[in-house]
Amino acid sequence: MADFGQQVSNWATKAKARMVFVARYASTETAFAANVSKPEGRMPVYSGFLQASQNVGYGSMPSGPSEGPTLTATGFNWHDPIGDPSIVPAKIASWDLSTTLYIGWTAQYANIQDNKNLFVSFGTRDWLKYVSQGVNRAKGAIA
Repeated sequence: MADFGQQVSNWATKAKARMVFVARYASTETAFAANVSKPEGRMPVYSGFLQASQNVGYGSMPSGPSEGPTLTATGFNWHDPIGDPSIVPAKIASWDLSTTLYIGWTAQYANIQDNKNLFVSFGTRDWLKYVSQGVNRAKGAIA
């Protein structure tokens, strides 16, 4: 049987791993929820640029392309490469919790659209639910 000091050390290691798991899980679920298009979510989708501009920043707001496409007679003309929101979970998974995590949209009109459609508020409304789910999953994943 391990001595008391070893038991405390093992408990602290497990508790830290669970904390990291919960923070990453809840952040990923919140990012997904905020980026869901209408009608299930609140994200307006015209060209897809706003939704694709979701990104992650460590220590500061994310950066990336800010201008979407212009509409021409033949379709959309993209000025910058479109973002890839599928990298958001990967960036969250590699997040070092000693830095502040920022999830945002780089489209220059993101704030205007959020003021009209409240997609950020819609995504964050279930934060406590995602934390609770993360706690339950962490208990099973990190024994």
